[in-house]
Amino acid sequence: MIERLGLRHTYFPGAGDESLREAHPQGYHAPEPGGPLTDVTELDPSWAWAAGQLVSTPGDLNRFFSALMGGKLLKPAQSASRTGSASSVRR
Repeated sequence: MIERLGLRHTYFPGAGDESLREAHPQGYHAPEPGGPLTDVTELDPSWAWAAGQLVSTPGDLNRFFSALMGGKLLKPAQSASRTGSASSVRR
C-alpha cells in the first residue's frame, strides 16, 4: 500500500531504530505541568508495535487520507461501512 500510493516518506522502522530519516521538528515532554522538558524526538517506536510504529510526514498523510476519502483504497461497500452509510451502497 505504501508504494502503491507513492508514500515516499513513510516507513515502518525496525525494533530498536530510534533515528528519523529526514528533517523533522523536535518533540518534548514534561512529566508534569511546569516540569523540565525532556527531548523525546528520537525514541524507539516499536514499544507500541503497530499502534505507533509507522513514521510518516504531513504530505504523505495527506496523500493517504485523500486516497481513502476519495474512494481509491477500499471497495465501495467497505468505504460505506467505514463511514456509516452502508444503506447508500447497492447490493
